[in-house]
Amino acid sequence: MFIGHFAVAFASKKVAPRVSLGTLVIAAAFLDVVWPVLVLFGVERFRIVPGLTAINPFDFVYYPWSHSLLMTAVWFGPRPGGRRRPRPERAGPRGMRLLFGAPWFCCESR
Repeated sequence: MFIGHFAVAFASKKVAPRVSLGTLVIAAAFLDVVWPVLVLFGVERFRIVPGLTAINPFDFVYYPWSHSLLMTAVWFGPRPGGRRRPRPERAGPRGMRLLFGAPWFCCESR
């Protein structure tokens, strides 16, 4: 499951060489890092069903805030004030927003 996240992080290292690899990995897996926090607060739900799949027993019942395409676009889409002239040294931070949402297309769009 996380191989797609790591692939996006490693590939983006070529685009943003000044950003640390650890930051890129967290950025690529950010939605999966936020999900347990939202479960703890009761915003999203899952249940454990032994034998559901061969890999894990999680039955994801309700998780629209962390893994839906719409919320991914809202969380990491364009921000106000983004019409400034592009500068090469800002390519890393600007590209991080794209990196946050990229794994949705790798893993969630099946």
